[in-house]
Amino acid sequence: MPPRTPDIPAAARRDLPGVMRRAVHDLTQPVQALRMMLALPGVVADDARNIPDKLGSALDELDARLAQMQALARALDPVAETEPPRAVPFSDLAALARRLNPAPWRGAVRVLNPSCPVRVPPRAAAWVLSALVDNAARARPRSRIVVGPRCGGRWIVVADDGDGMTAAACGDLADVLAGGPGAGLGGGLSLARLLVGGWGGAWRVSARPGGGARIAFSTATTAF
Repeated sequence: MPPRTPDIPAAARRDLPGVMRRAVHDLTQPVQALRMMLALPGVVADDARNIPDKLGSALDELDARLAQMQALARALDPVAETEPPRAVPFSDLAALARRLNPAPWRGAVRVLNPSCPVRVPPRAAAWVLSALVDNAARARPRSRIVVGPRCGGRWIVVADDGDGMTAAACGDLADVLAGGPGAGLGGGLSLARLLVGGWGGAWRVSARPGGGARIAFSTATTAF
């Protein structure tokens, strides 16, 4: 009988109440916006010309948040609970991430080194990858996003060419992803850090002001 791999969802379930609170908070934002526009005439009358666009944006955001929560549920299903790390081409991981949550992949996302093998629990890693793409698309909606393995498949990187982050912001995000207080993370990144921590992975965050940002997580083993 093969040795049992780390129980990734066990770590996620331990902190799942907090993750779900953040996910629900993310979901309530577009709902509140819709309520304000539909139920408070005094608010909407100030800028009535933009109401159709604002309604459309709020509905799009609501759809995206619901899709993210559905993908979160699929990432925690029984298949993921016992799924061992295994070597898969990065293209397979990216395709699974698209299926879990298609919305953030509809923009300018470029996949590099698709044939490079990465050793991960595929379902959990696909959720992490999609959450990072979703985060980049929301934070910098007009940027181009590049994803792919680096260092022979030991790291998976999500980079964009947006406005970047300050050194302090990079340090803060890296500390939170490494296990520090996660109050600043939404539901997607909160679960992502738990899943990566569950297989013993690590994080790297870097950026240049005006030159884009890059977030990377390590795979399940450093050599295979």
